[in-house]
Amino acid sequence: MSPIHYTIRLDDMHGHRFDVSLTIQKAVLKKLTGNGQAGLILQLPAWIPGSYMIRDFSKHLENLKISTEQSKSSLKAIDSHTWQIDDLSMAADLELTYQVYAFDTSVRTAYLDQTRAFFNPTSLCLRVLNSKQESNSIAQGLTIRKPHLANYLHDSQYELWEVVTGLSPKKIDSHGFGDYEAKDYDELIDHPVAIGEFQRIKWTSHGTPHQMVIQGAVKRVDEKALARDLQAICNAQIEFFEPTTKRAPFKKYFFLVNAVGDGYGGLEHRNSTALLCKREDLPYPGQDLKKHSAYEDFLGLCSHEYFHAWMVKRVRPKAFIPYDLQKPNHTQLLWLFEGFTSYYDDLFLLRSARIDLKQYLKRIEKTWNMVLRGPGRHKQSVAQSSWDAWTKYYQMDENTPNAVV
Repeated sequence: MSPIHYTIRLDDMHGHRFDVSLTIQKAVLKKLTGNGQAGLILQLPAWIPGSYMIRDFSKHLENLKISTEQSKSSLKAIDSHTWQIDDLSMAADLELTYQVYAFDTSVRTAYLDQTRAFFNPTSLCLRVLNSKQESNSIAQGLTIRKPHLANYLHDSQYELWEVVTGLSPKKIDSHGFGDYEAKDYDELIDHPVAIGEFQRIKWTSHGTPHQMVIQGAVKRVDEKALARDLQAICNAQIEFFEPTTKRAPFKKYFFLVNAVGDGYGGLEHRNSTALLCKREDLPYPGQDLKKHSAYEDFLGLCSHEYFHAWMVKRVRPKAFIPYDLQKPNHTQLLWLFEGFTSYYDDLFLLRSARIDLKQYLKRIEKTWNMVLRGPGRHKQSVAQSSWDAWTKYYQMDENTPNAVV
């Protein structure tokens, strides 16, 4: 077991609640509390990197308790997402249990029902800090248990469930359930986890294994088309960012896709991305993909999030080093990190020959017209828009086009 270890259980599918246990070894307790002289701090992030808005994930955390071995310790809330534990015994590990309500289909939080599970560790994993709210580089472990669903489903309905994540496996079974590890909390939370049944598309880009795993598609997708098109896009971006080595900065990469009736979005991570799309955005056998504009948009989304694996994950604003996950991290450079990415996502569809010049110019025309039609461009610079993104761009209302560039 890792010095700080989280165990995730999926048994309350009807209630949409993950059961979480957090174990902190006594050696870590001694280190962080000065051998018991100070309290221990637990925090849940208020936002997730890549989505610049305070979301207060702690609103879904319930029933936080200390184990019986540390029954004399006191637990109190410091603010809406921070807790302090005092009077800890240094003779035993500390174990806490809690539940997290998860019924958000977006790529930002967590979801659990009888058809699938998904979570970002920012929604489930409390950060362990010292009394000054400082975090040391302490190894983290994550165990994902197989669901026990005798009361809900027949065994055959979940025997095919698998775990897909970019986290480093330590000891897992053939379906991916078991133990994973990360060198610290920042690494842990940068790896979303998808659980359920998947359609898998595999390819290699310049020697690096890539996969797209799809949940929610009601029929088989055109796997050959996806592998061909995504390989071309990934190859082109690796060649752009790594012209000398032509090697990606990660050992593997995952596109985690949730296909729904209506939805669109993506969130970047260091060796994966979580994507939300309409089922009709995906390619299916027999379709004329040259006339499939929704599929073109989907490839643009994939291109955008893959570009972020370099632009914002490995090259980032100084204000994001390190991330402060308890408050807005303002920067005037989002126009660069998001704007350049938005420019290049379409350009790489052209460079990889997924679209022709006429199709590319139509996409540029659409983007340019959207900007020109917004009166807000006369009121804000792109730098100011970047700074205000937390409260304006990510919290749009009917006046947003008049106020934001």
